[in-house]
Amino acid sequence: MRDLILFCKALSDPTRVRIVKLLCMTEACVCELCDALEISQSTLSTHLQVIRQAGLVATRKKGTWIYYSIDPTIMGLLETLFAHNQDALSSDRRMETDKQRMQQRTALREAGECLLGFDVLQTGKEVK
Repeated sequence: MRDLILFCKALSDPTRVRIVKLLCMTEACVCELCDALEISQSTLSTHLQVIRQAGLVATRKKGTWIYYSIDPTIMGLLETLFAHNQDALSSDRRMETDKQRMQQRTALREAGECLLGFDVLQTGKEVK
């Protein structure tokens, strides 16, 4: 029962749904997620903690960056859930903006890795 409650809690907030939806699309580091979602690192960290507690994400560390991705064992469930709610999700303009911003942000990777830091889409330059 605890796992079900944590899962529902993880998806009970619009920002967390946006985060999970982006992570279904691609693996991302914190700075990429912050830029794509236009939220602060502290806000993102708070939401990621809830998502991690629910067991929805896997992490890997590369240098100073931690990359988040959806745990492969939960991906099918999330895809089904999102497909079932496609009309509601597609009516939220933020979801499309998030997707476009994430695509812009991940296009800036070098050799598949983020090396740029925060606020790249806002300023066009690195801010660490």
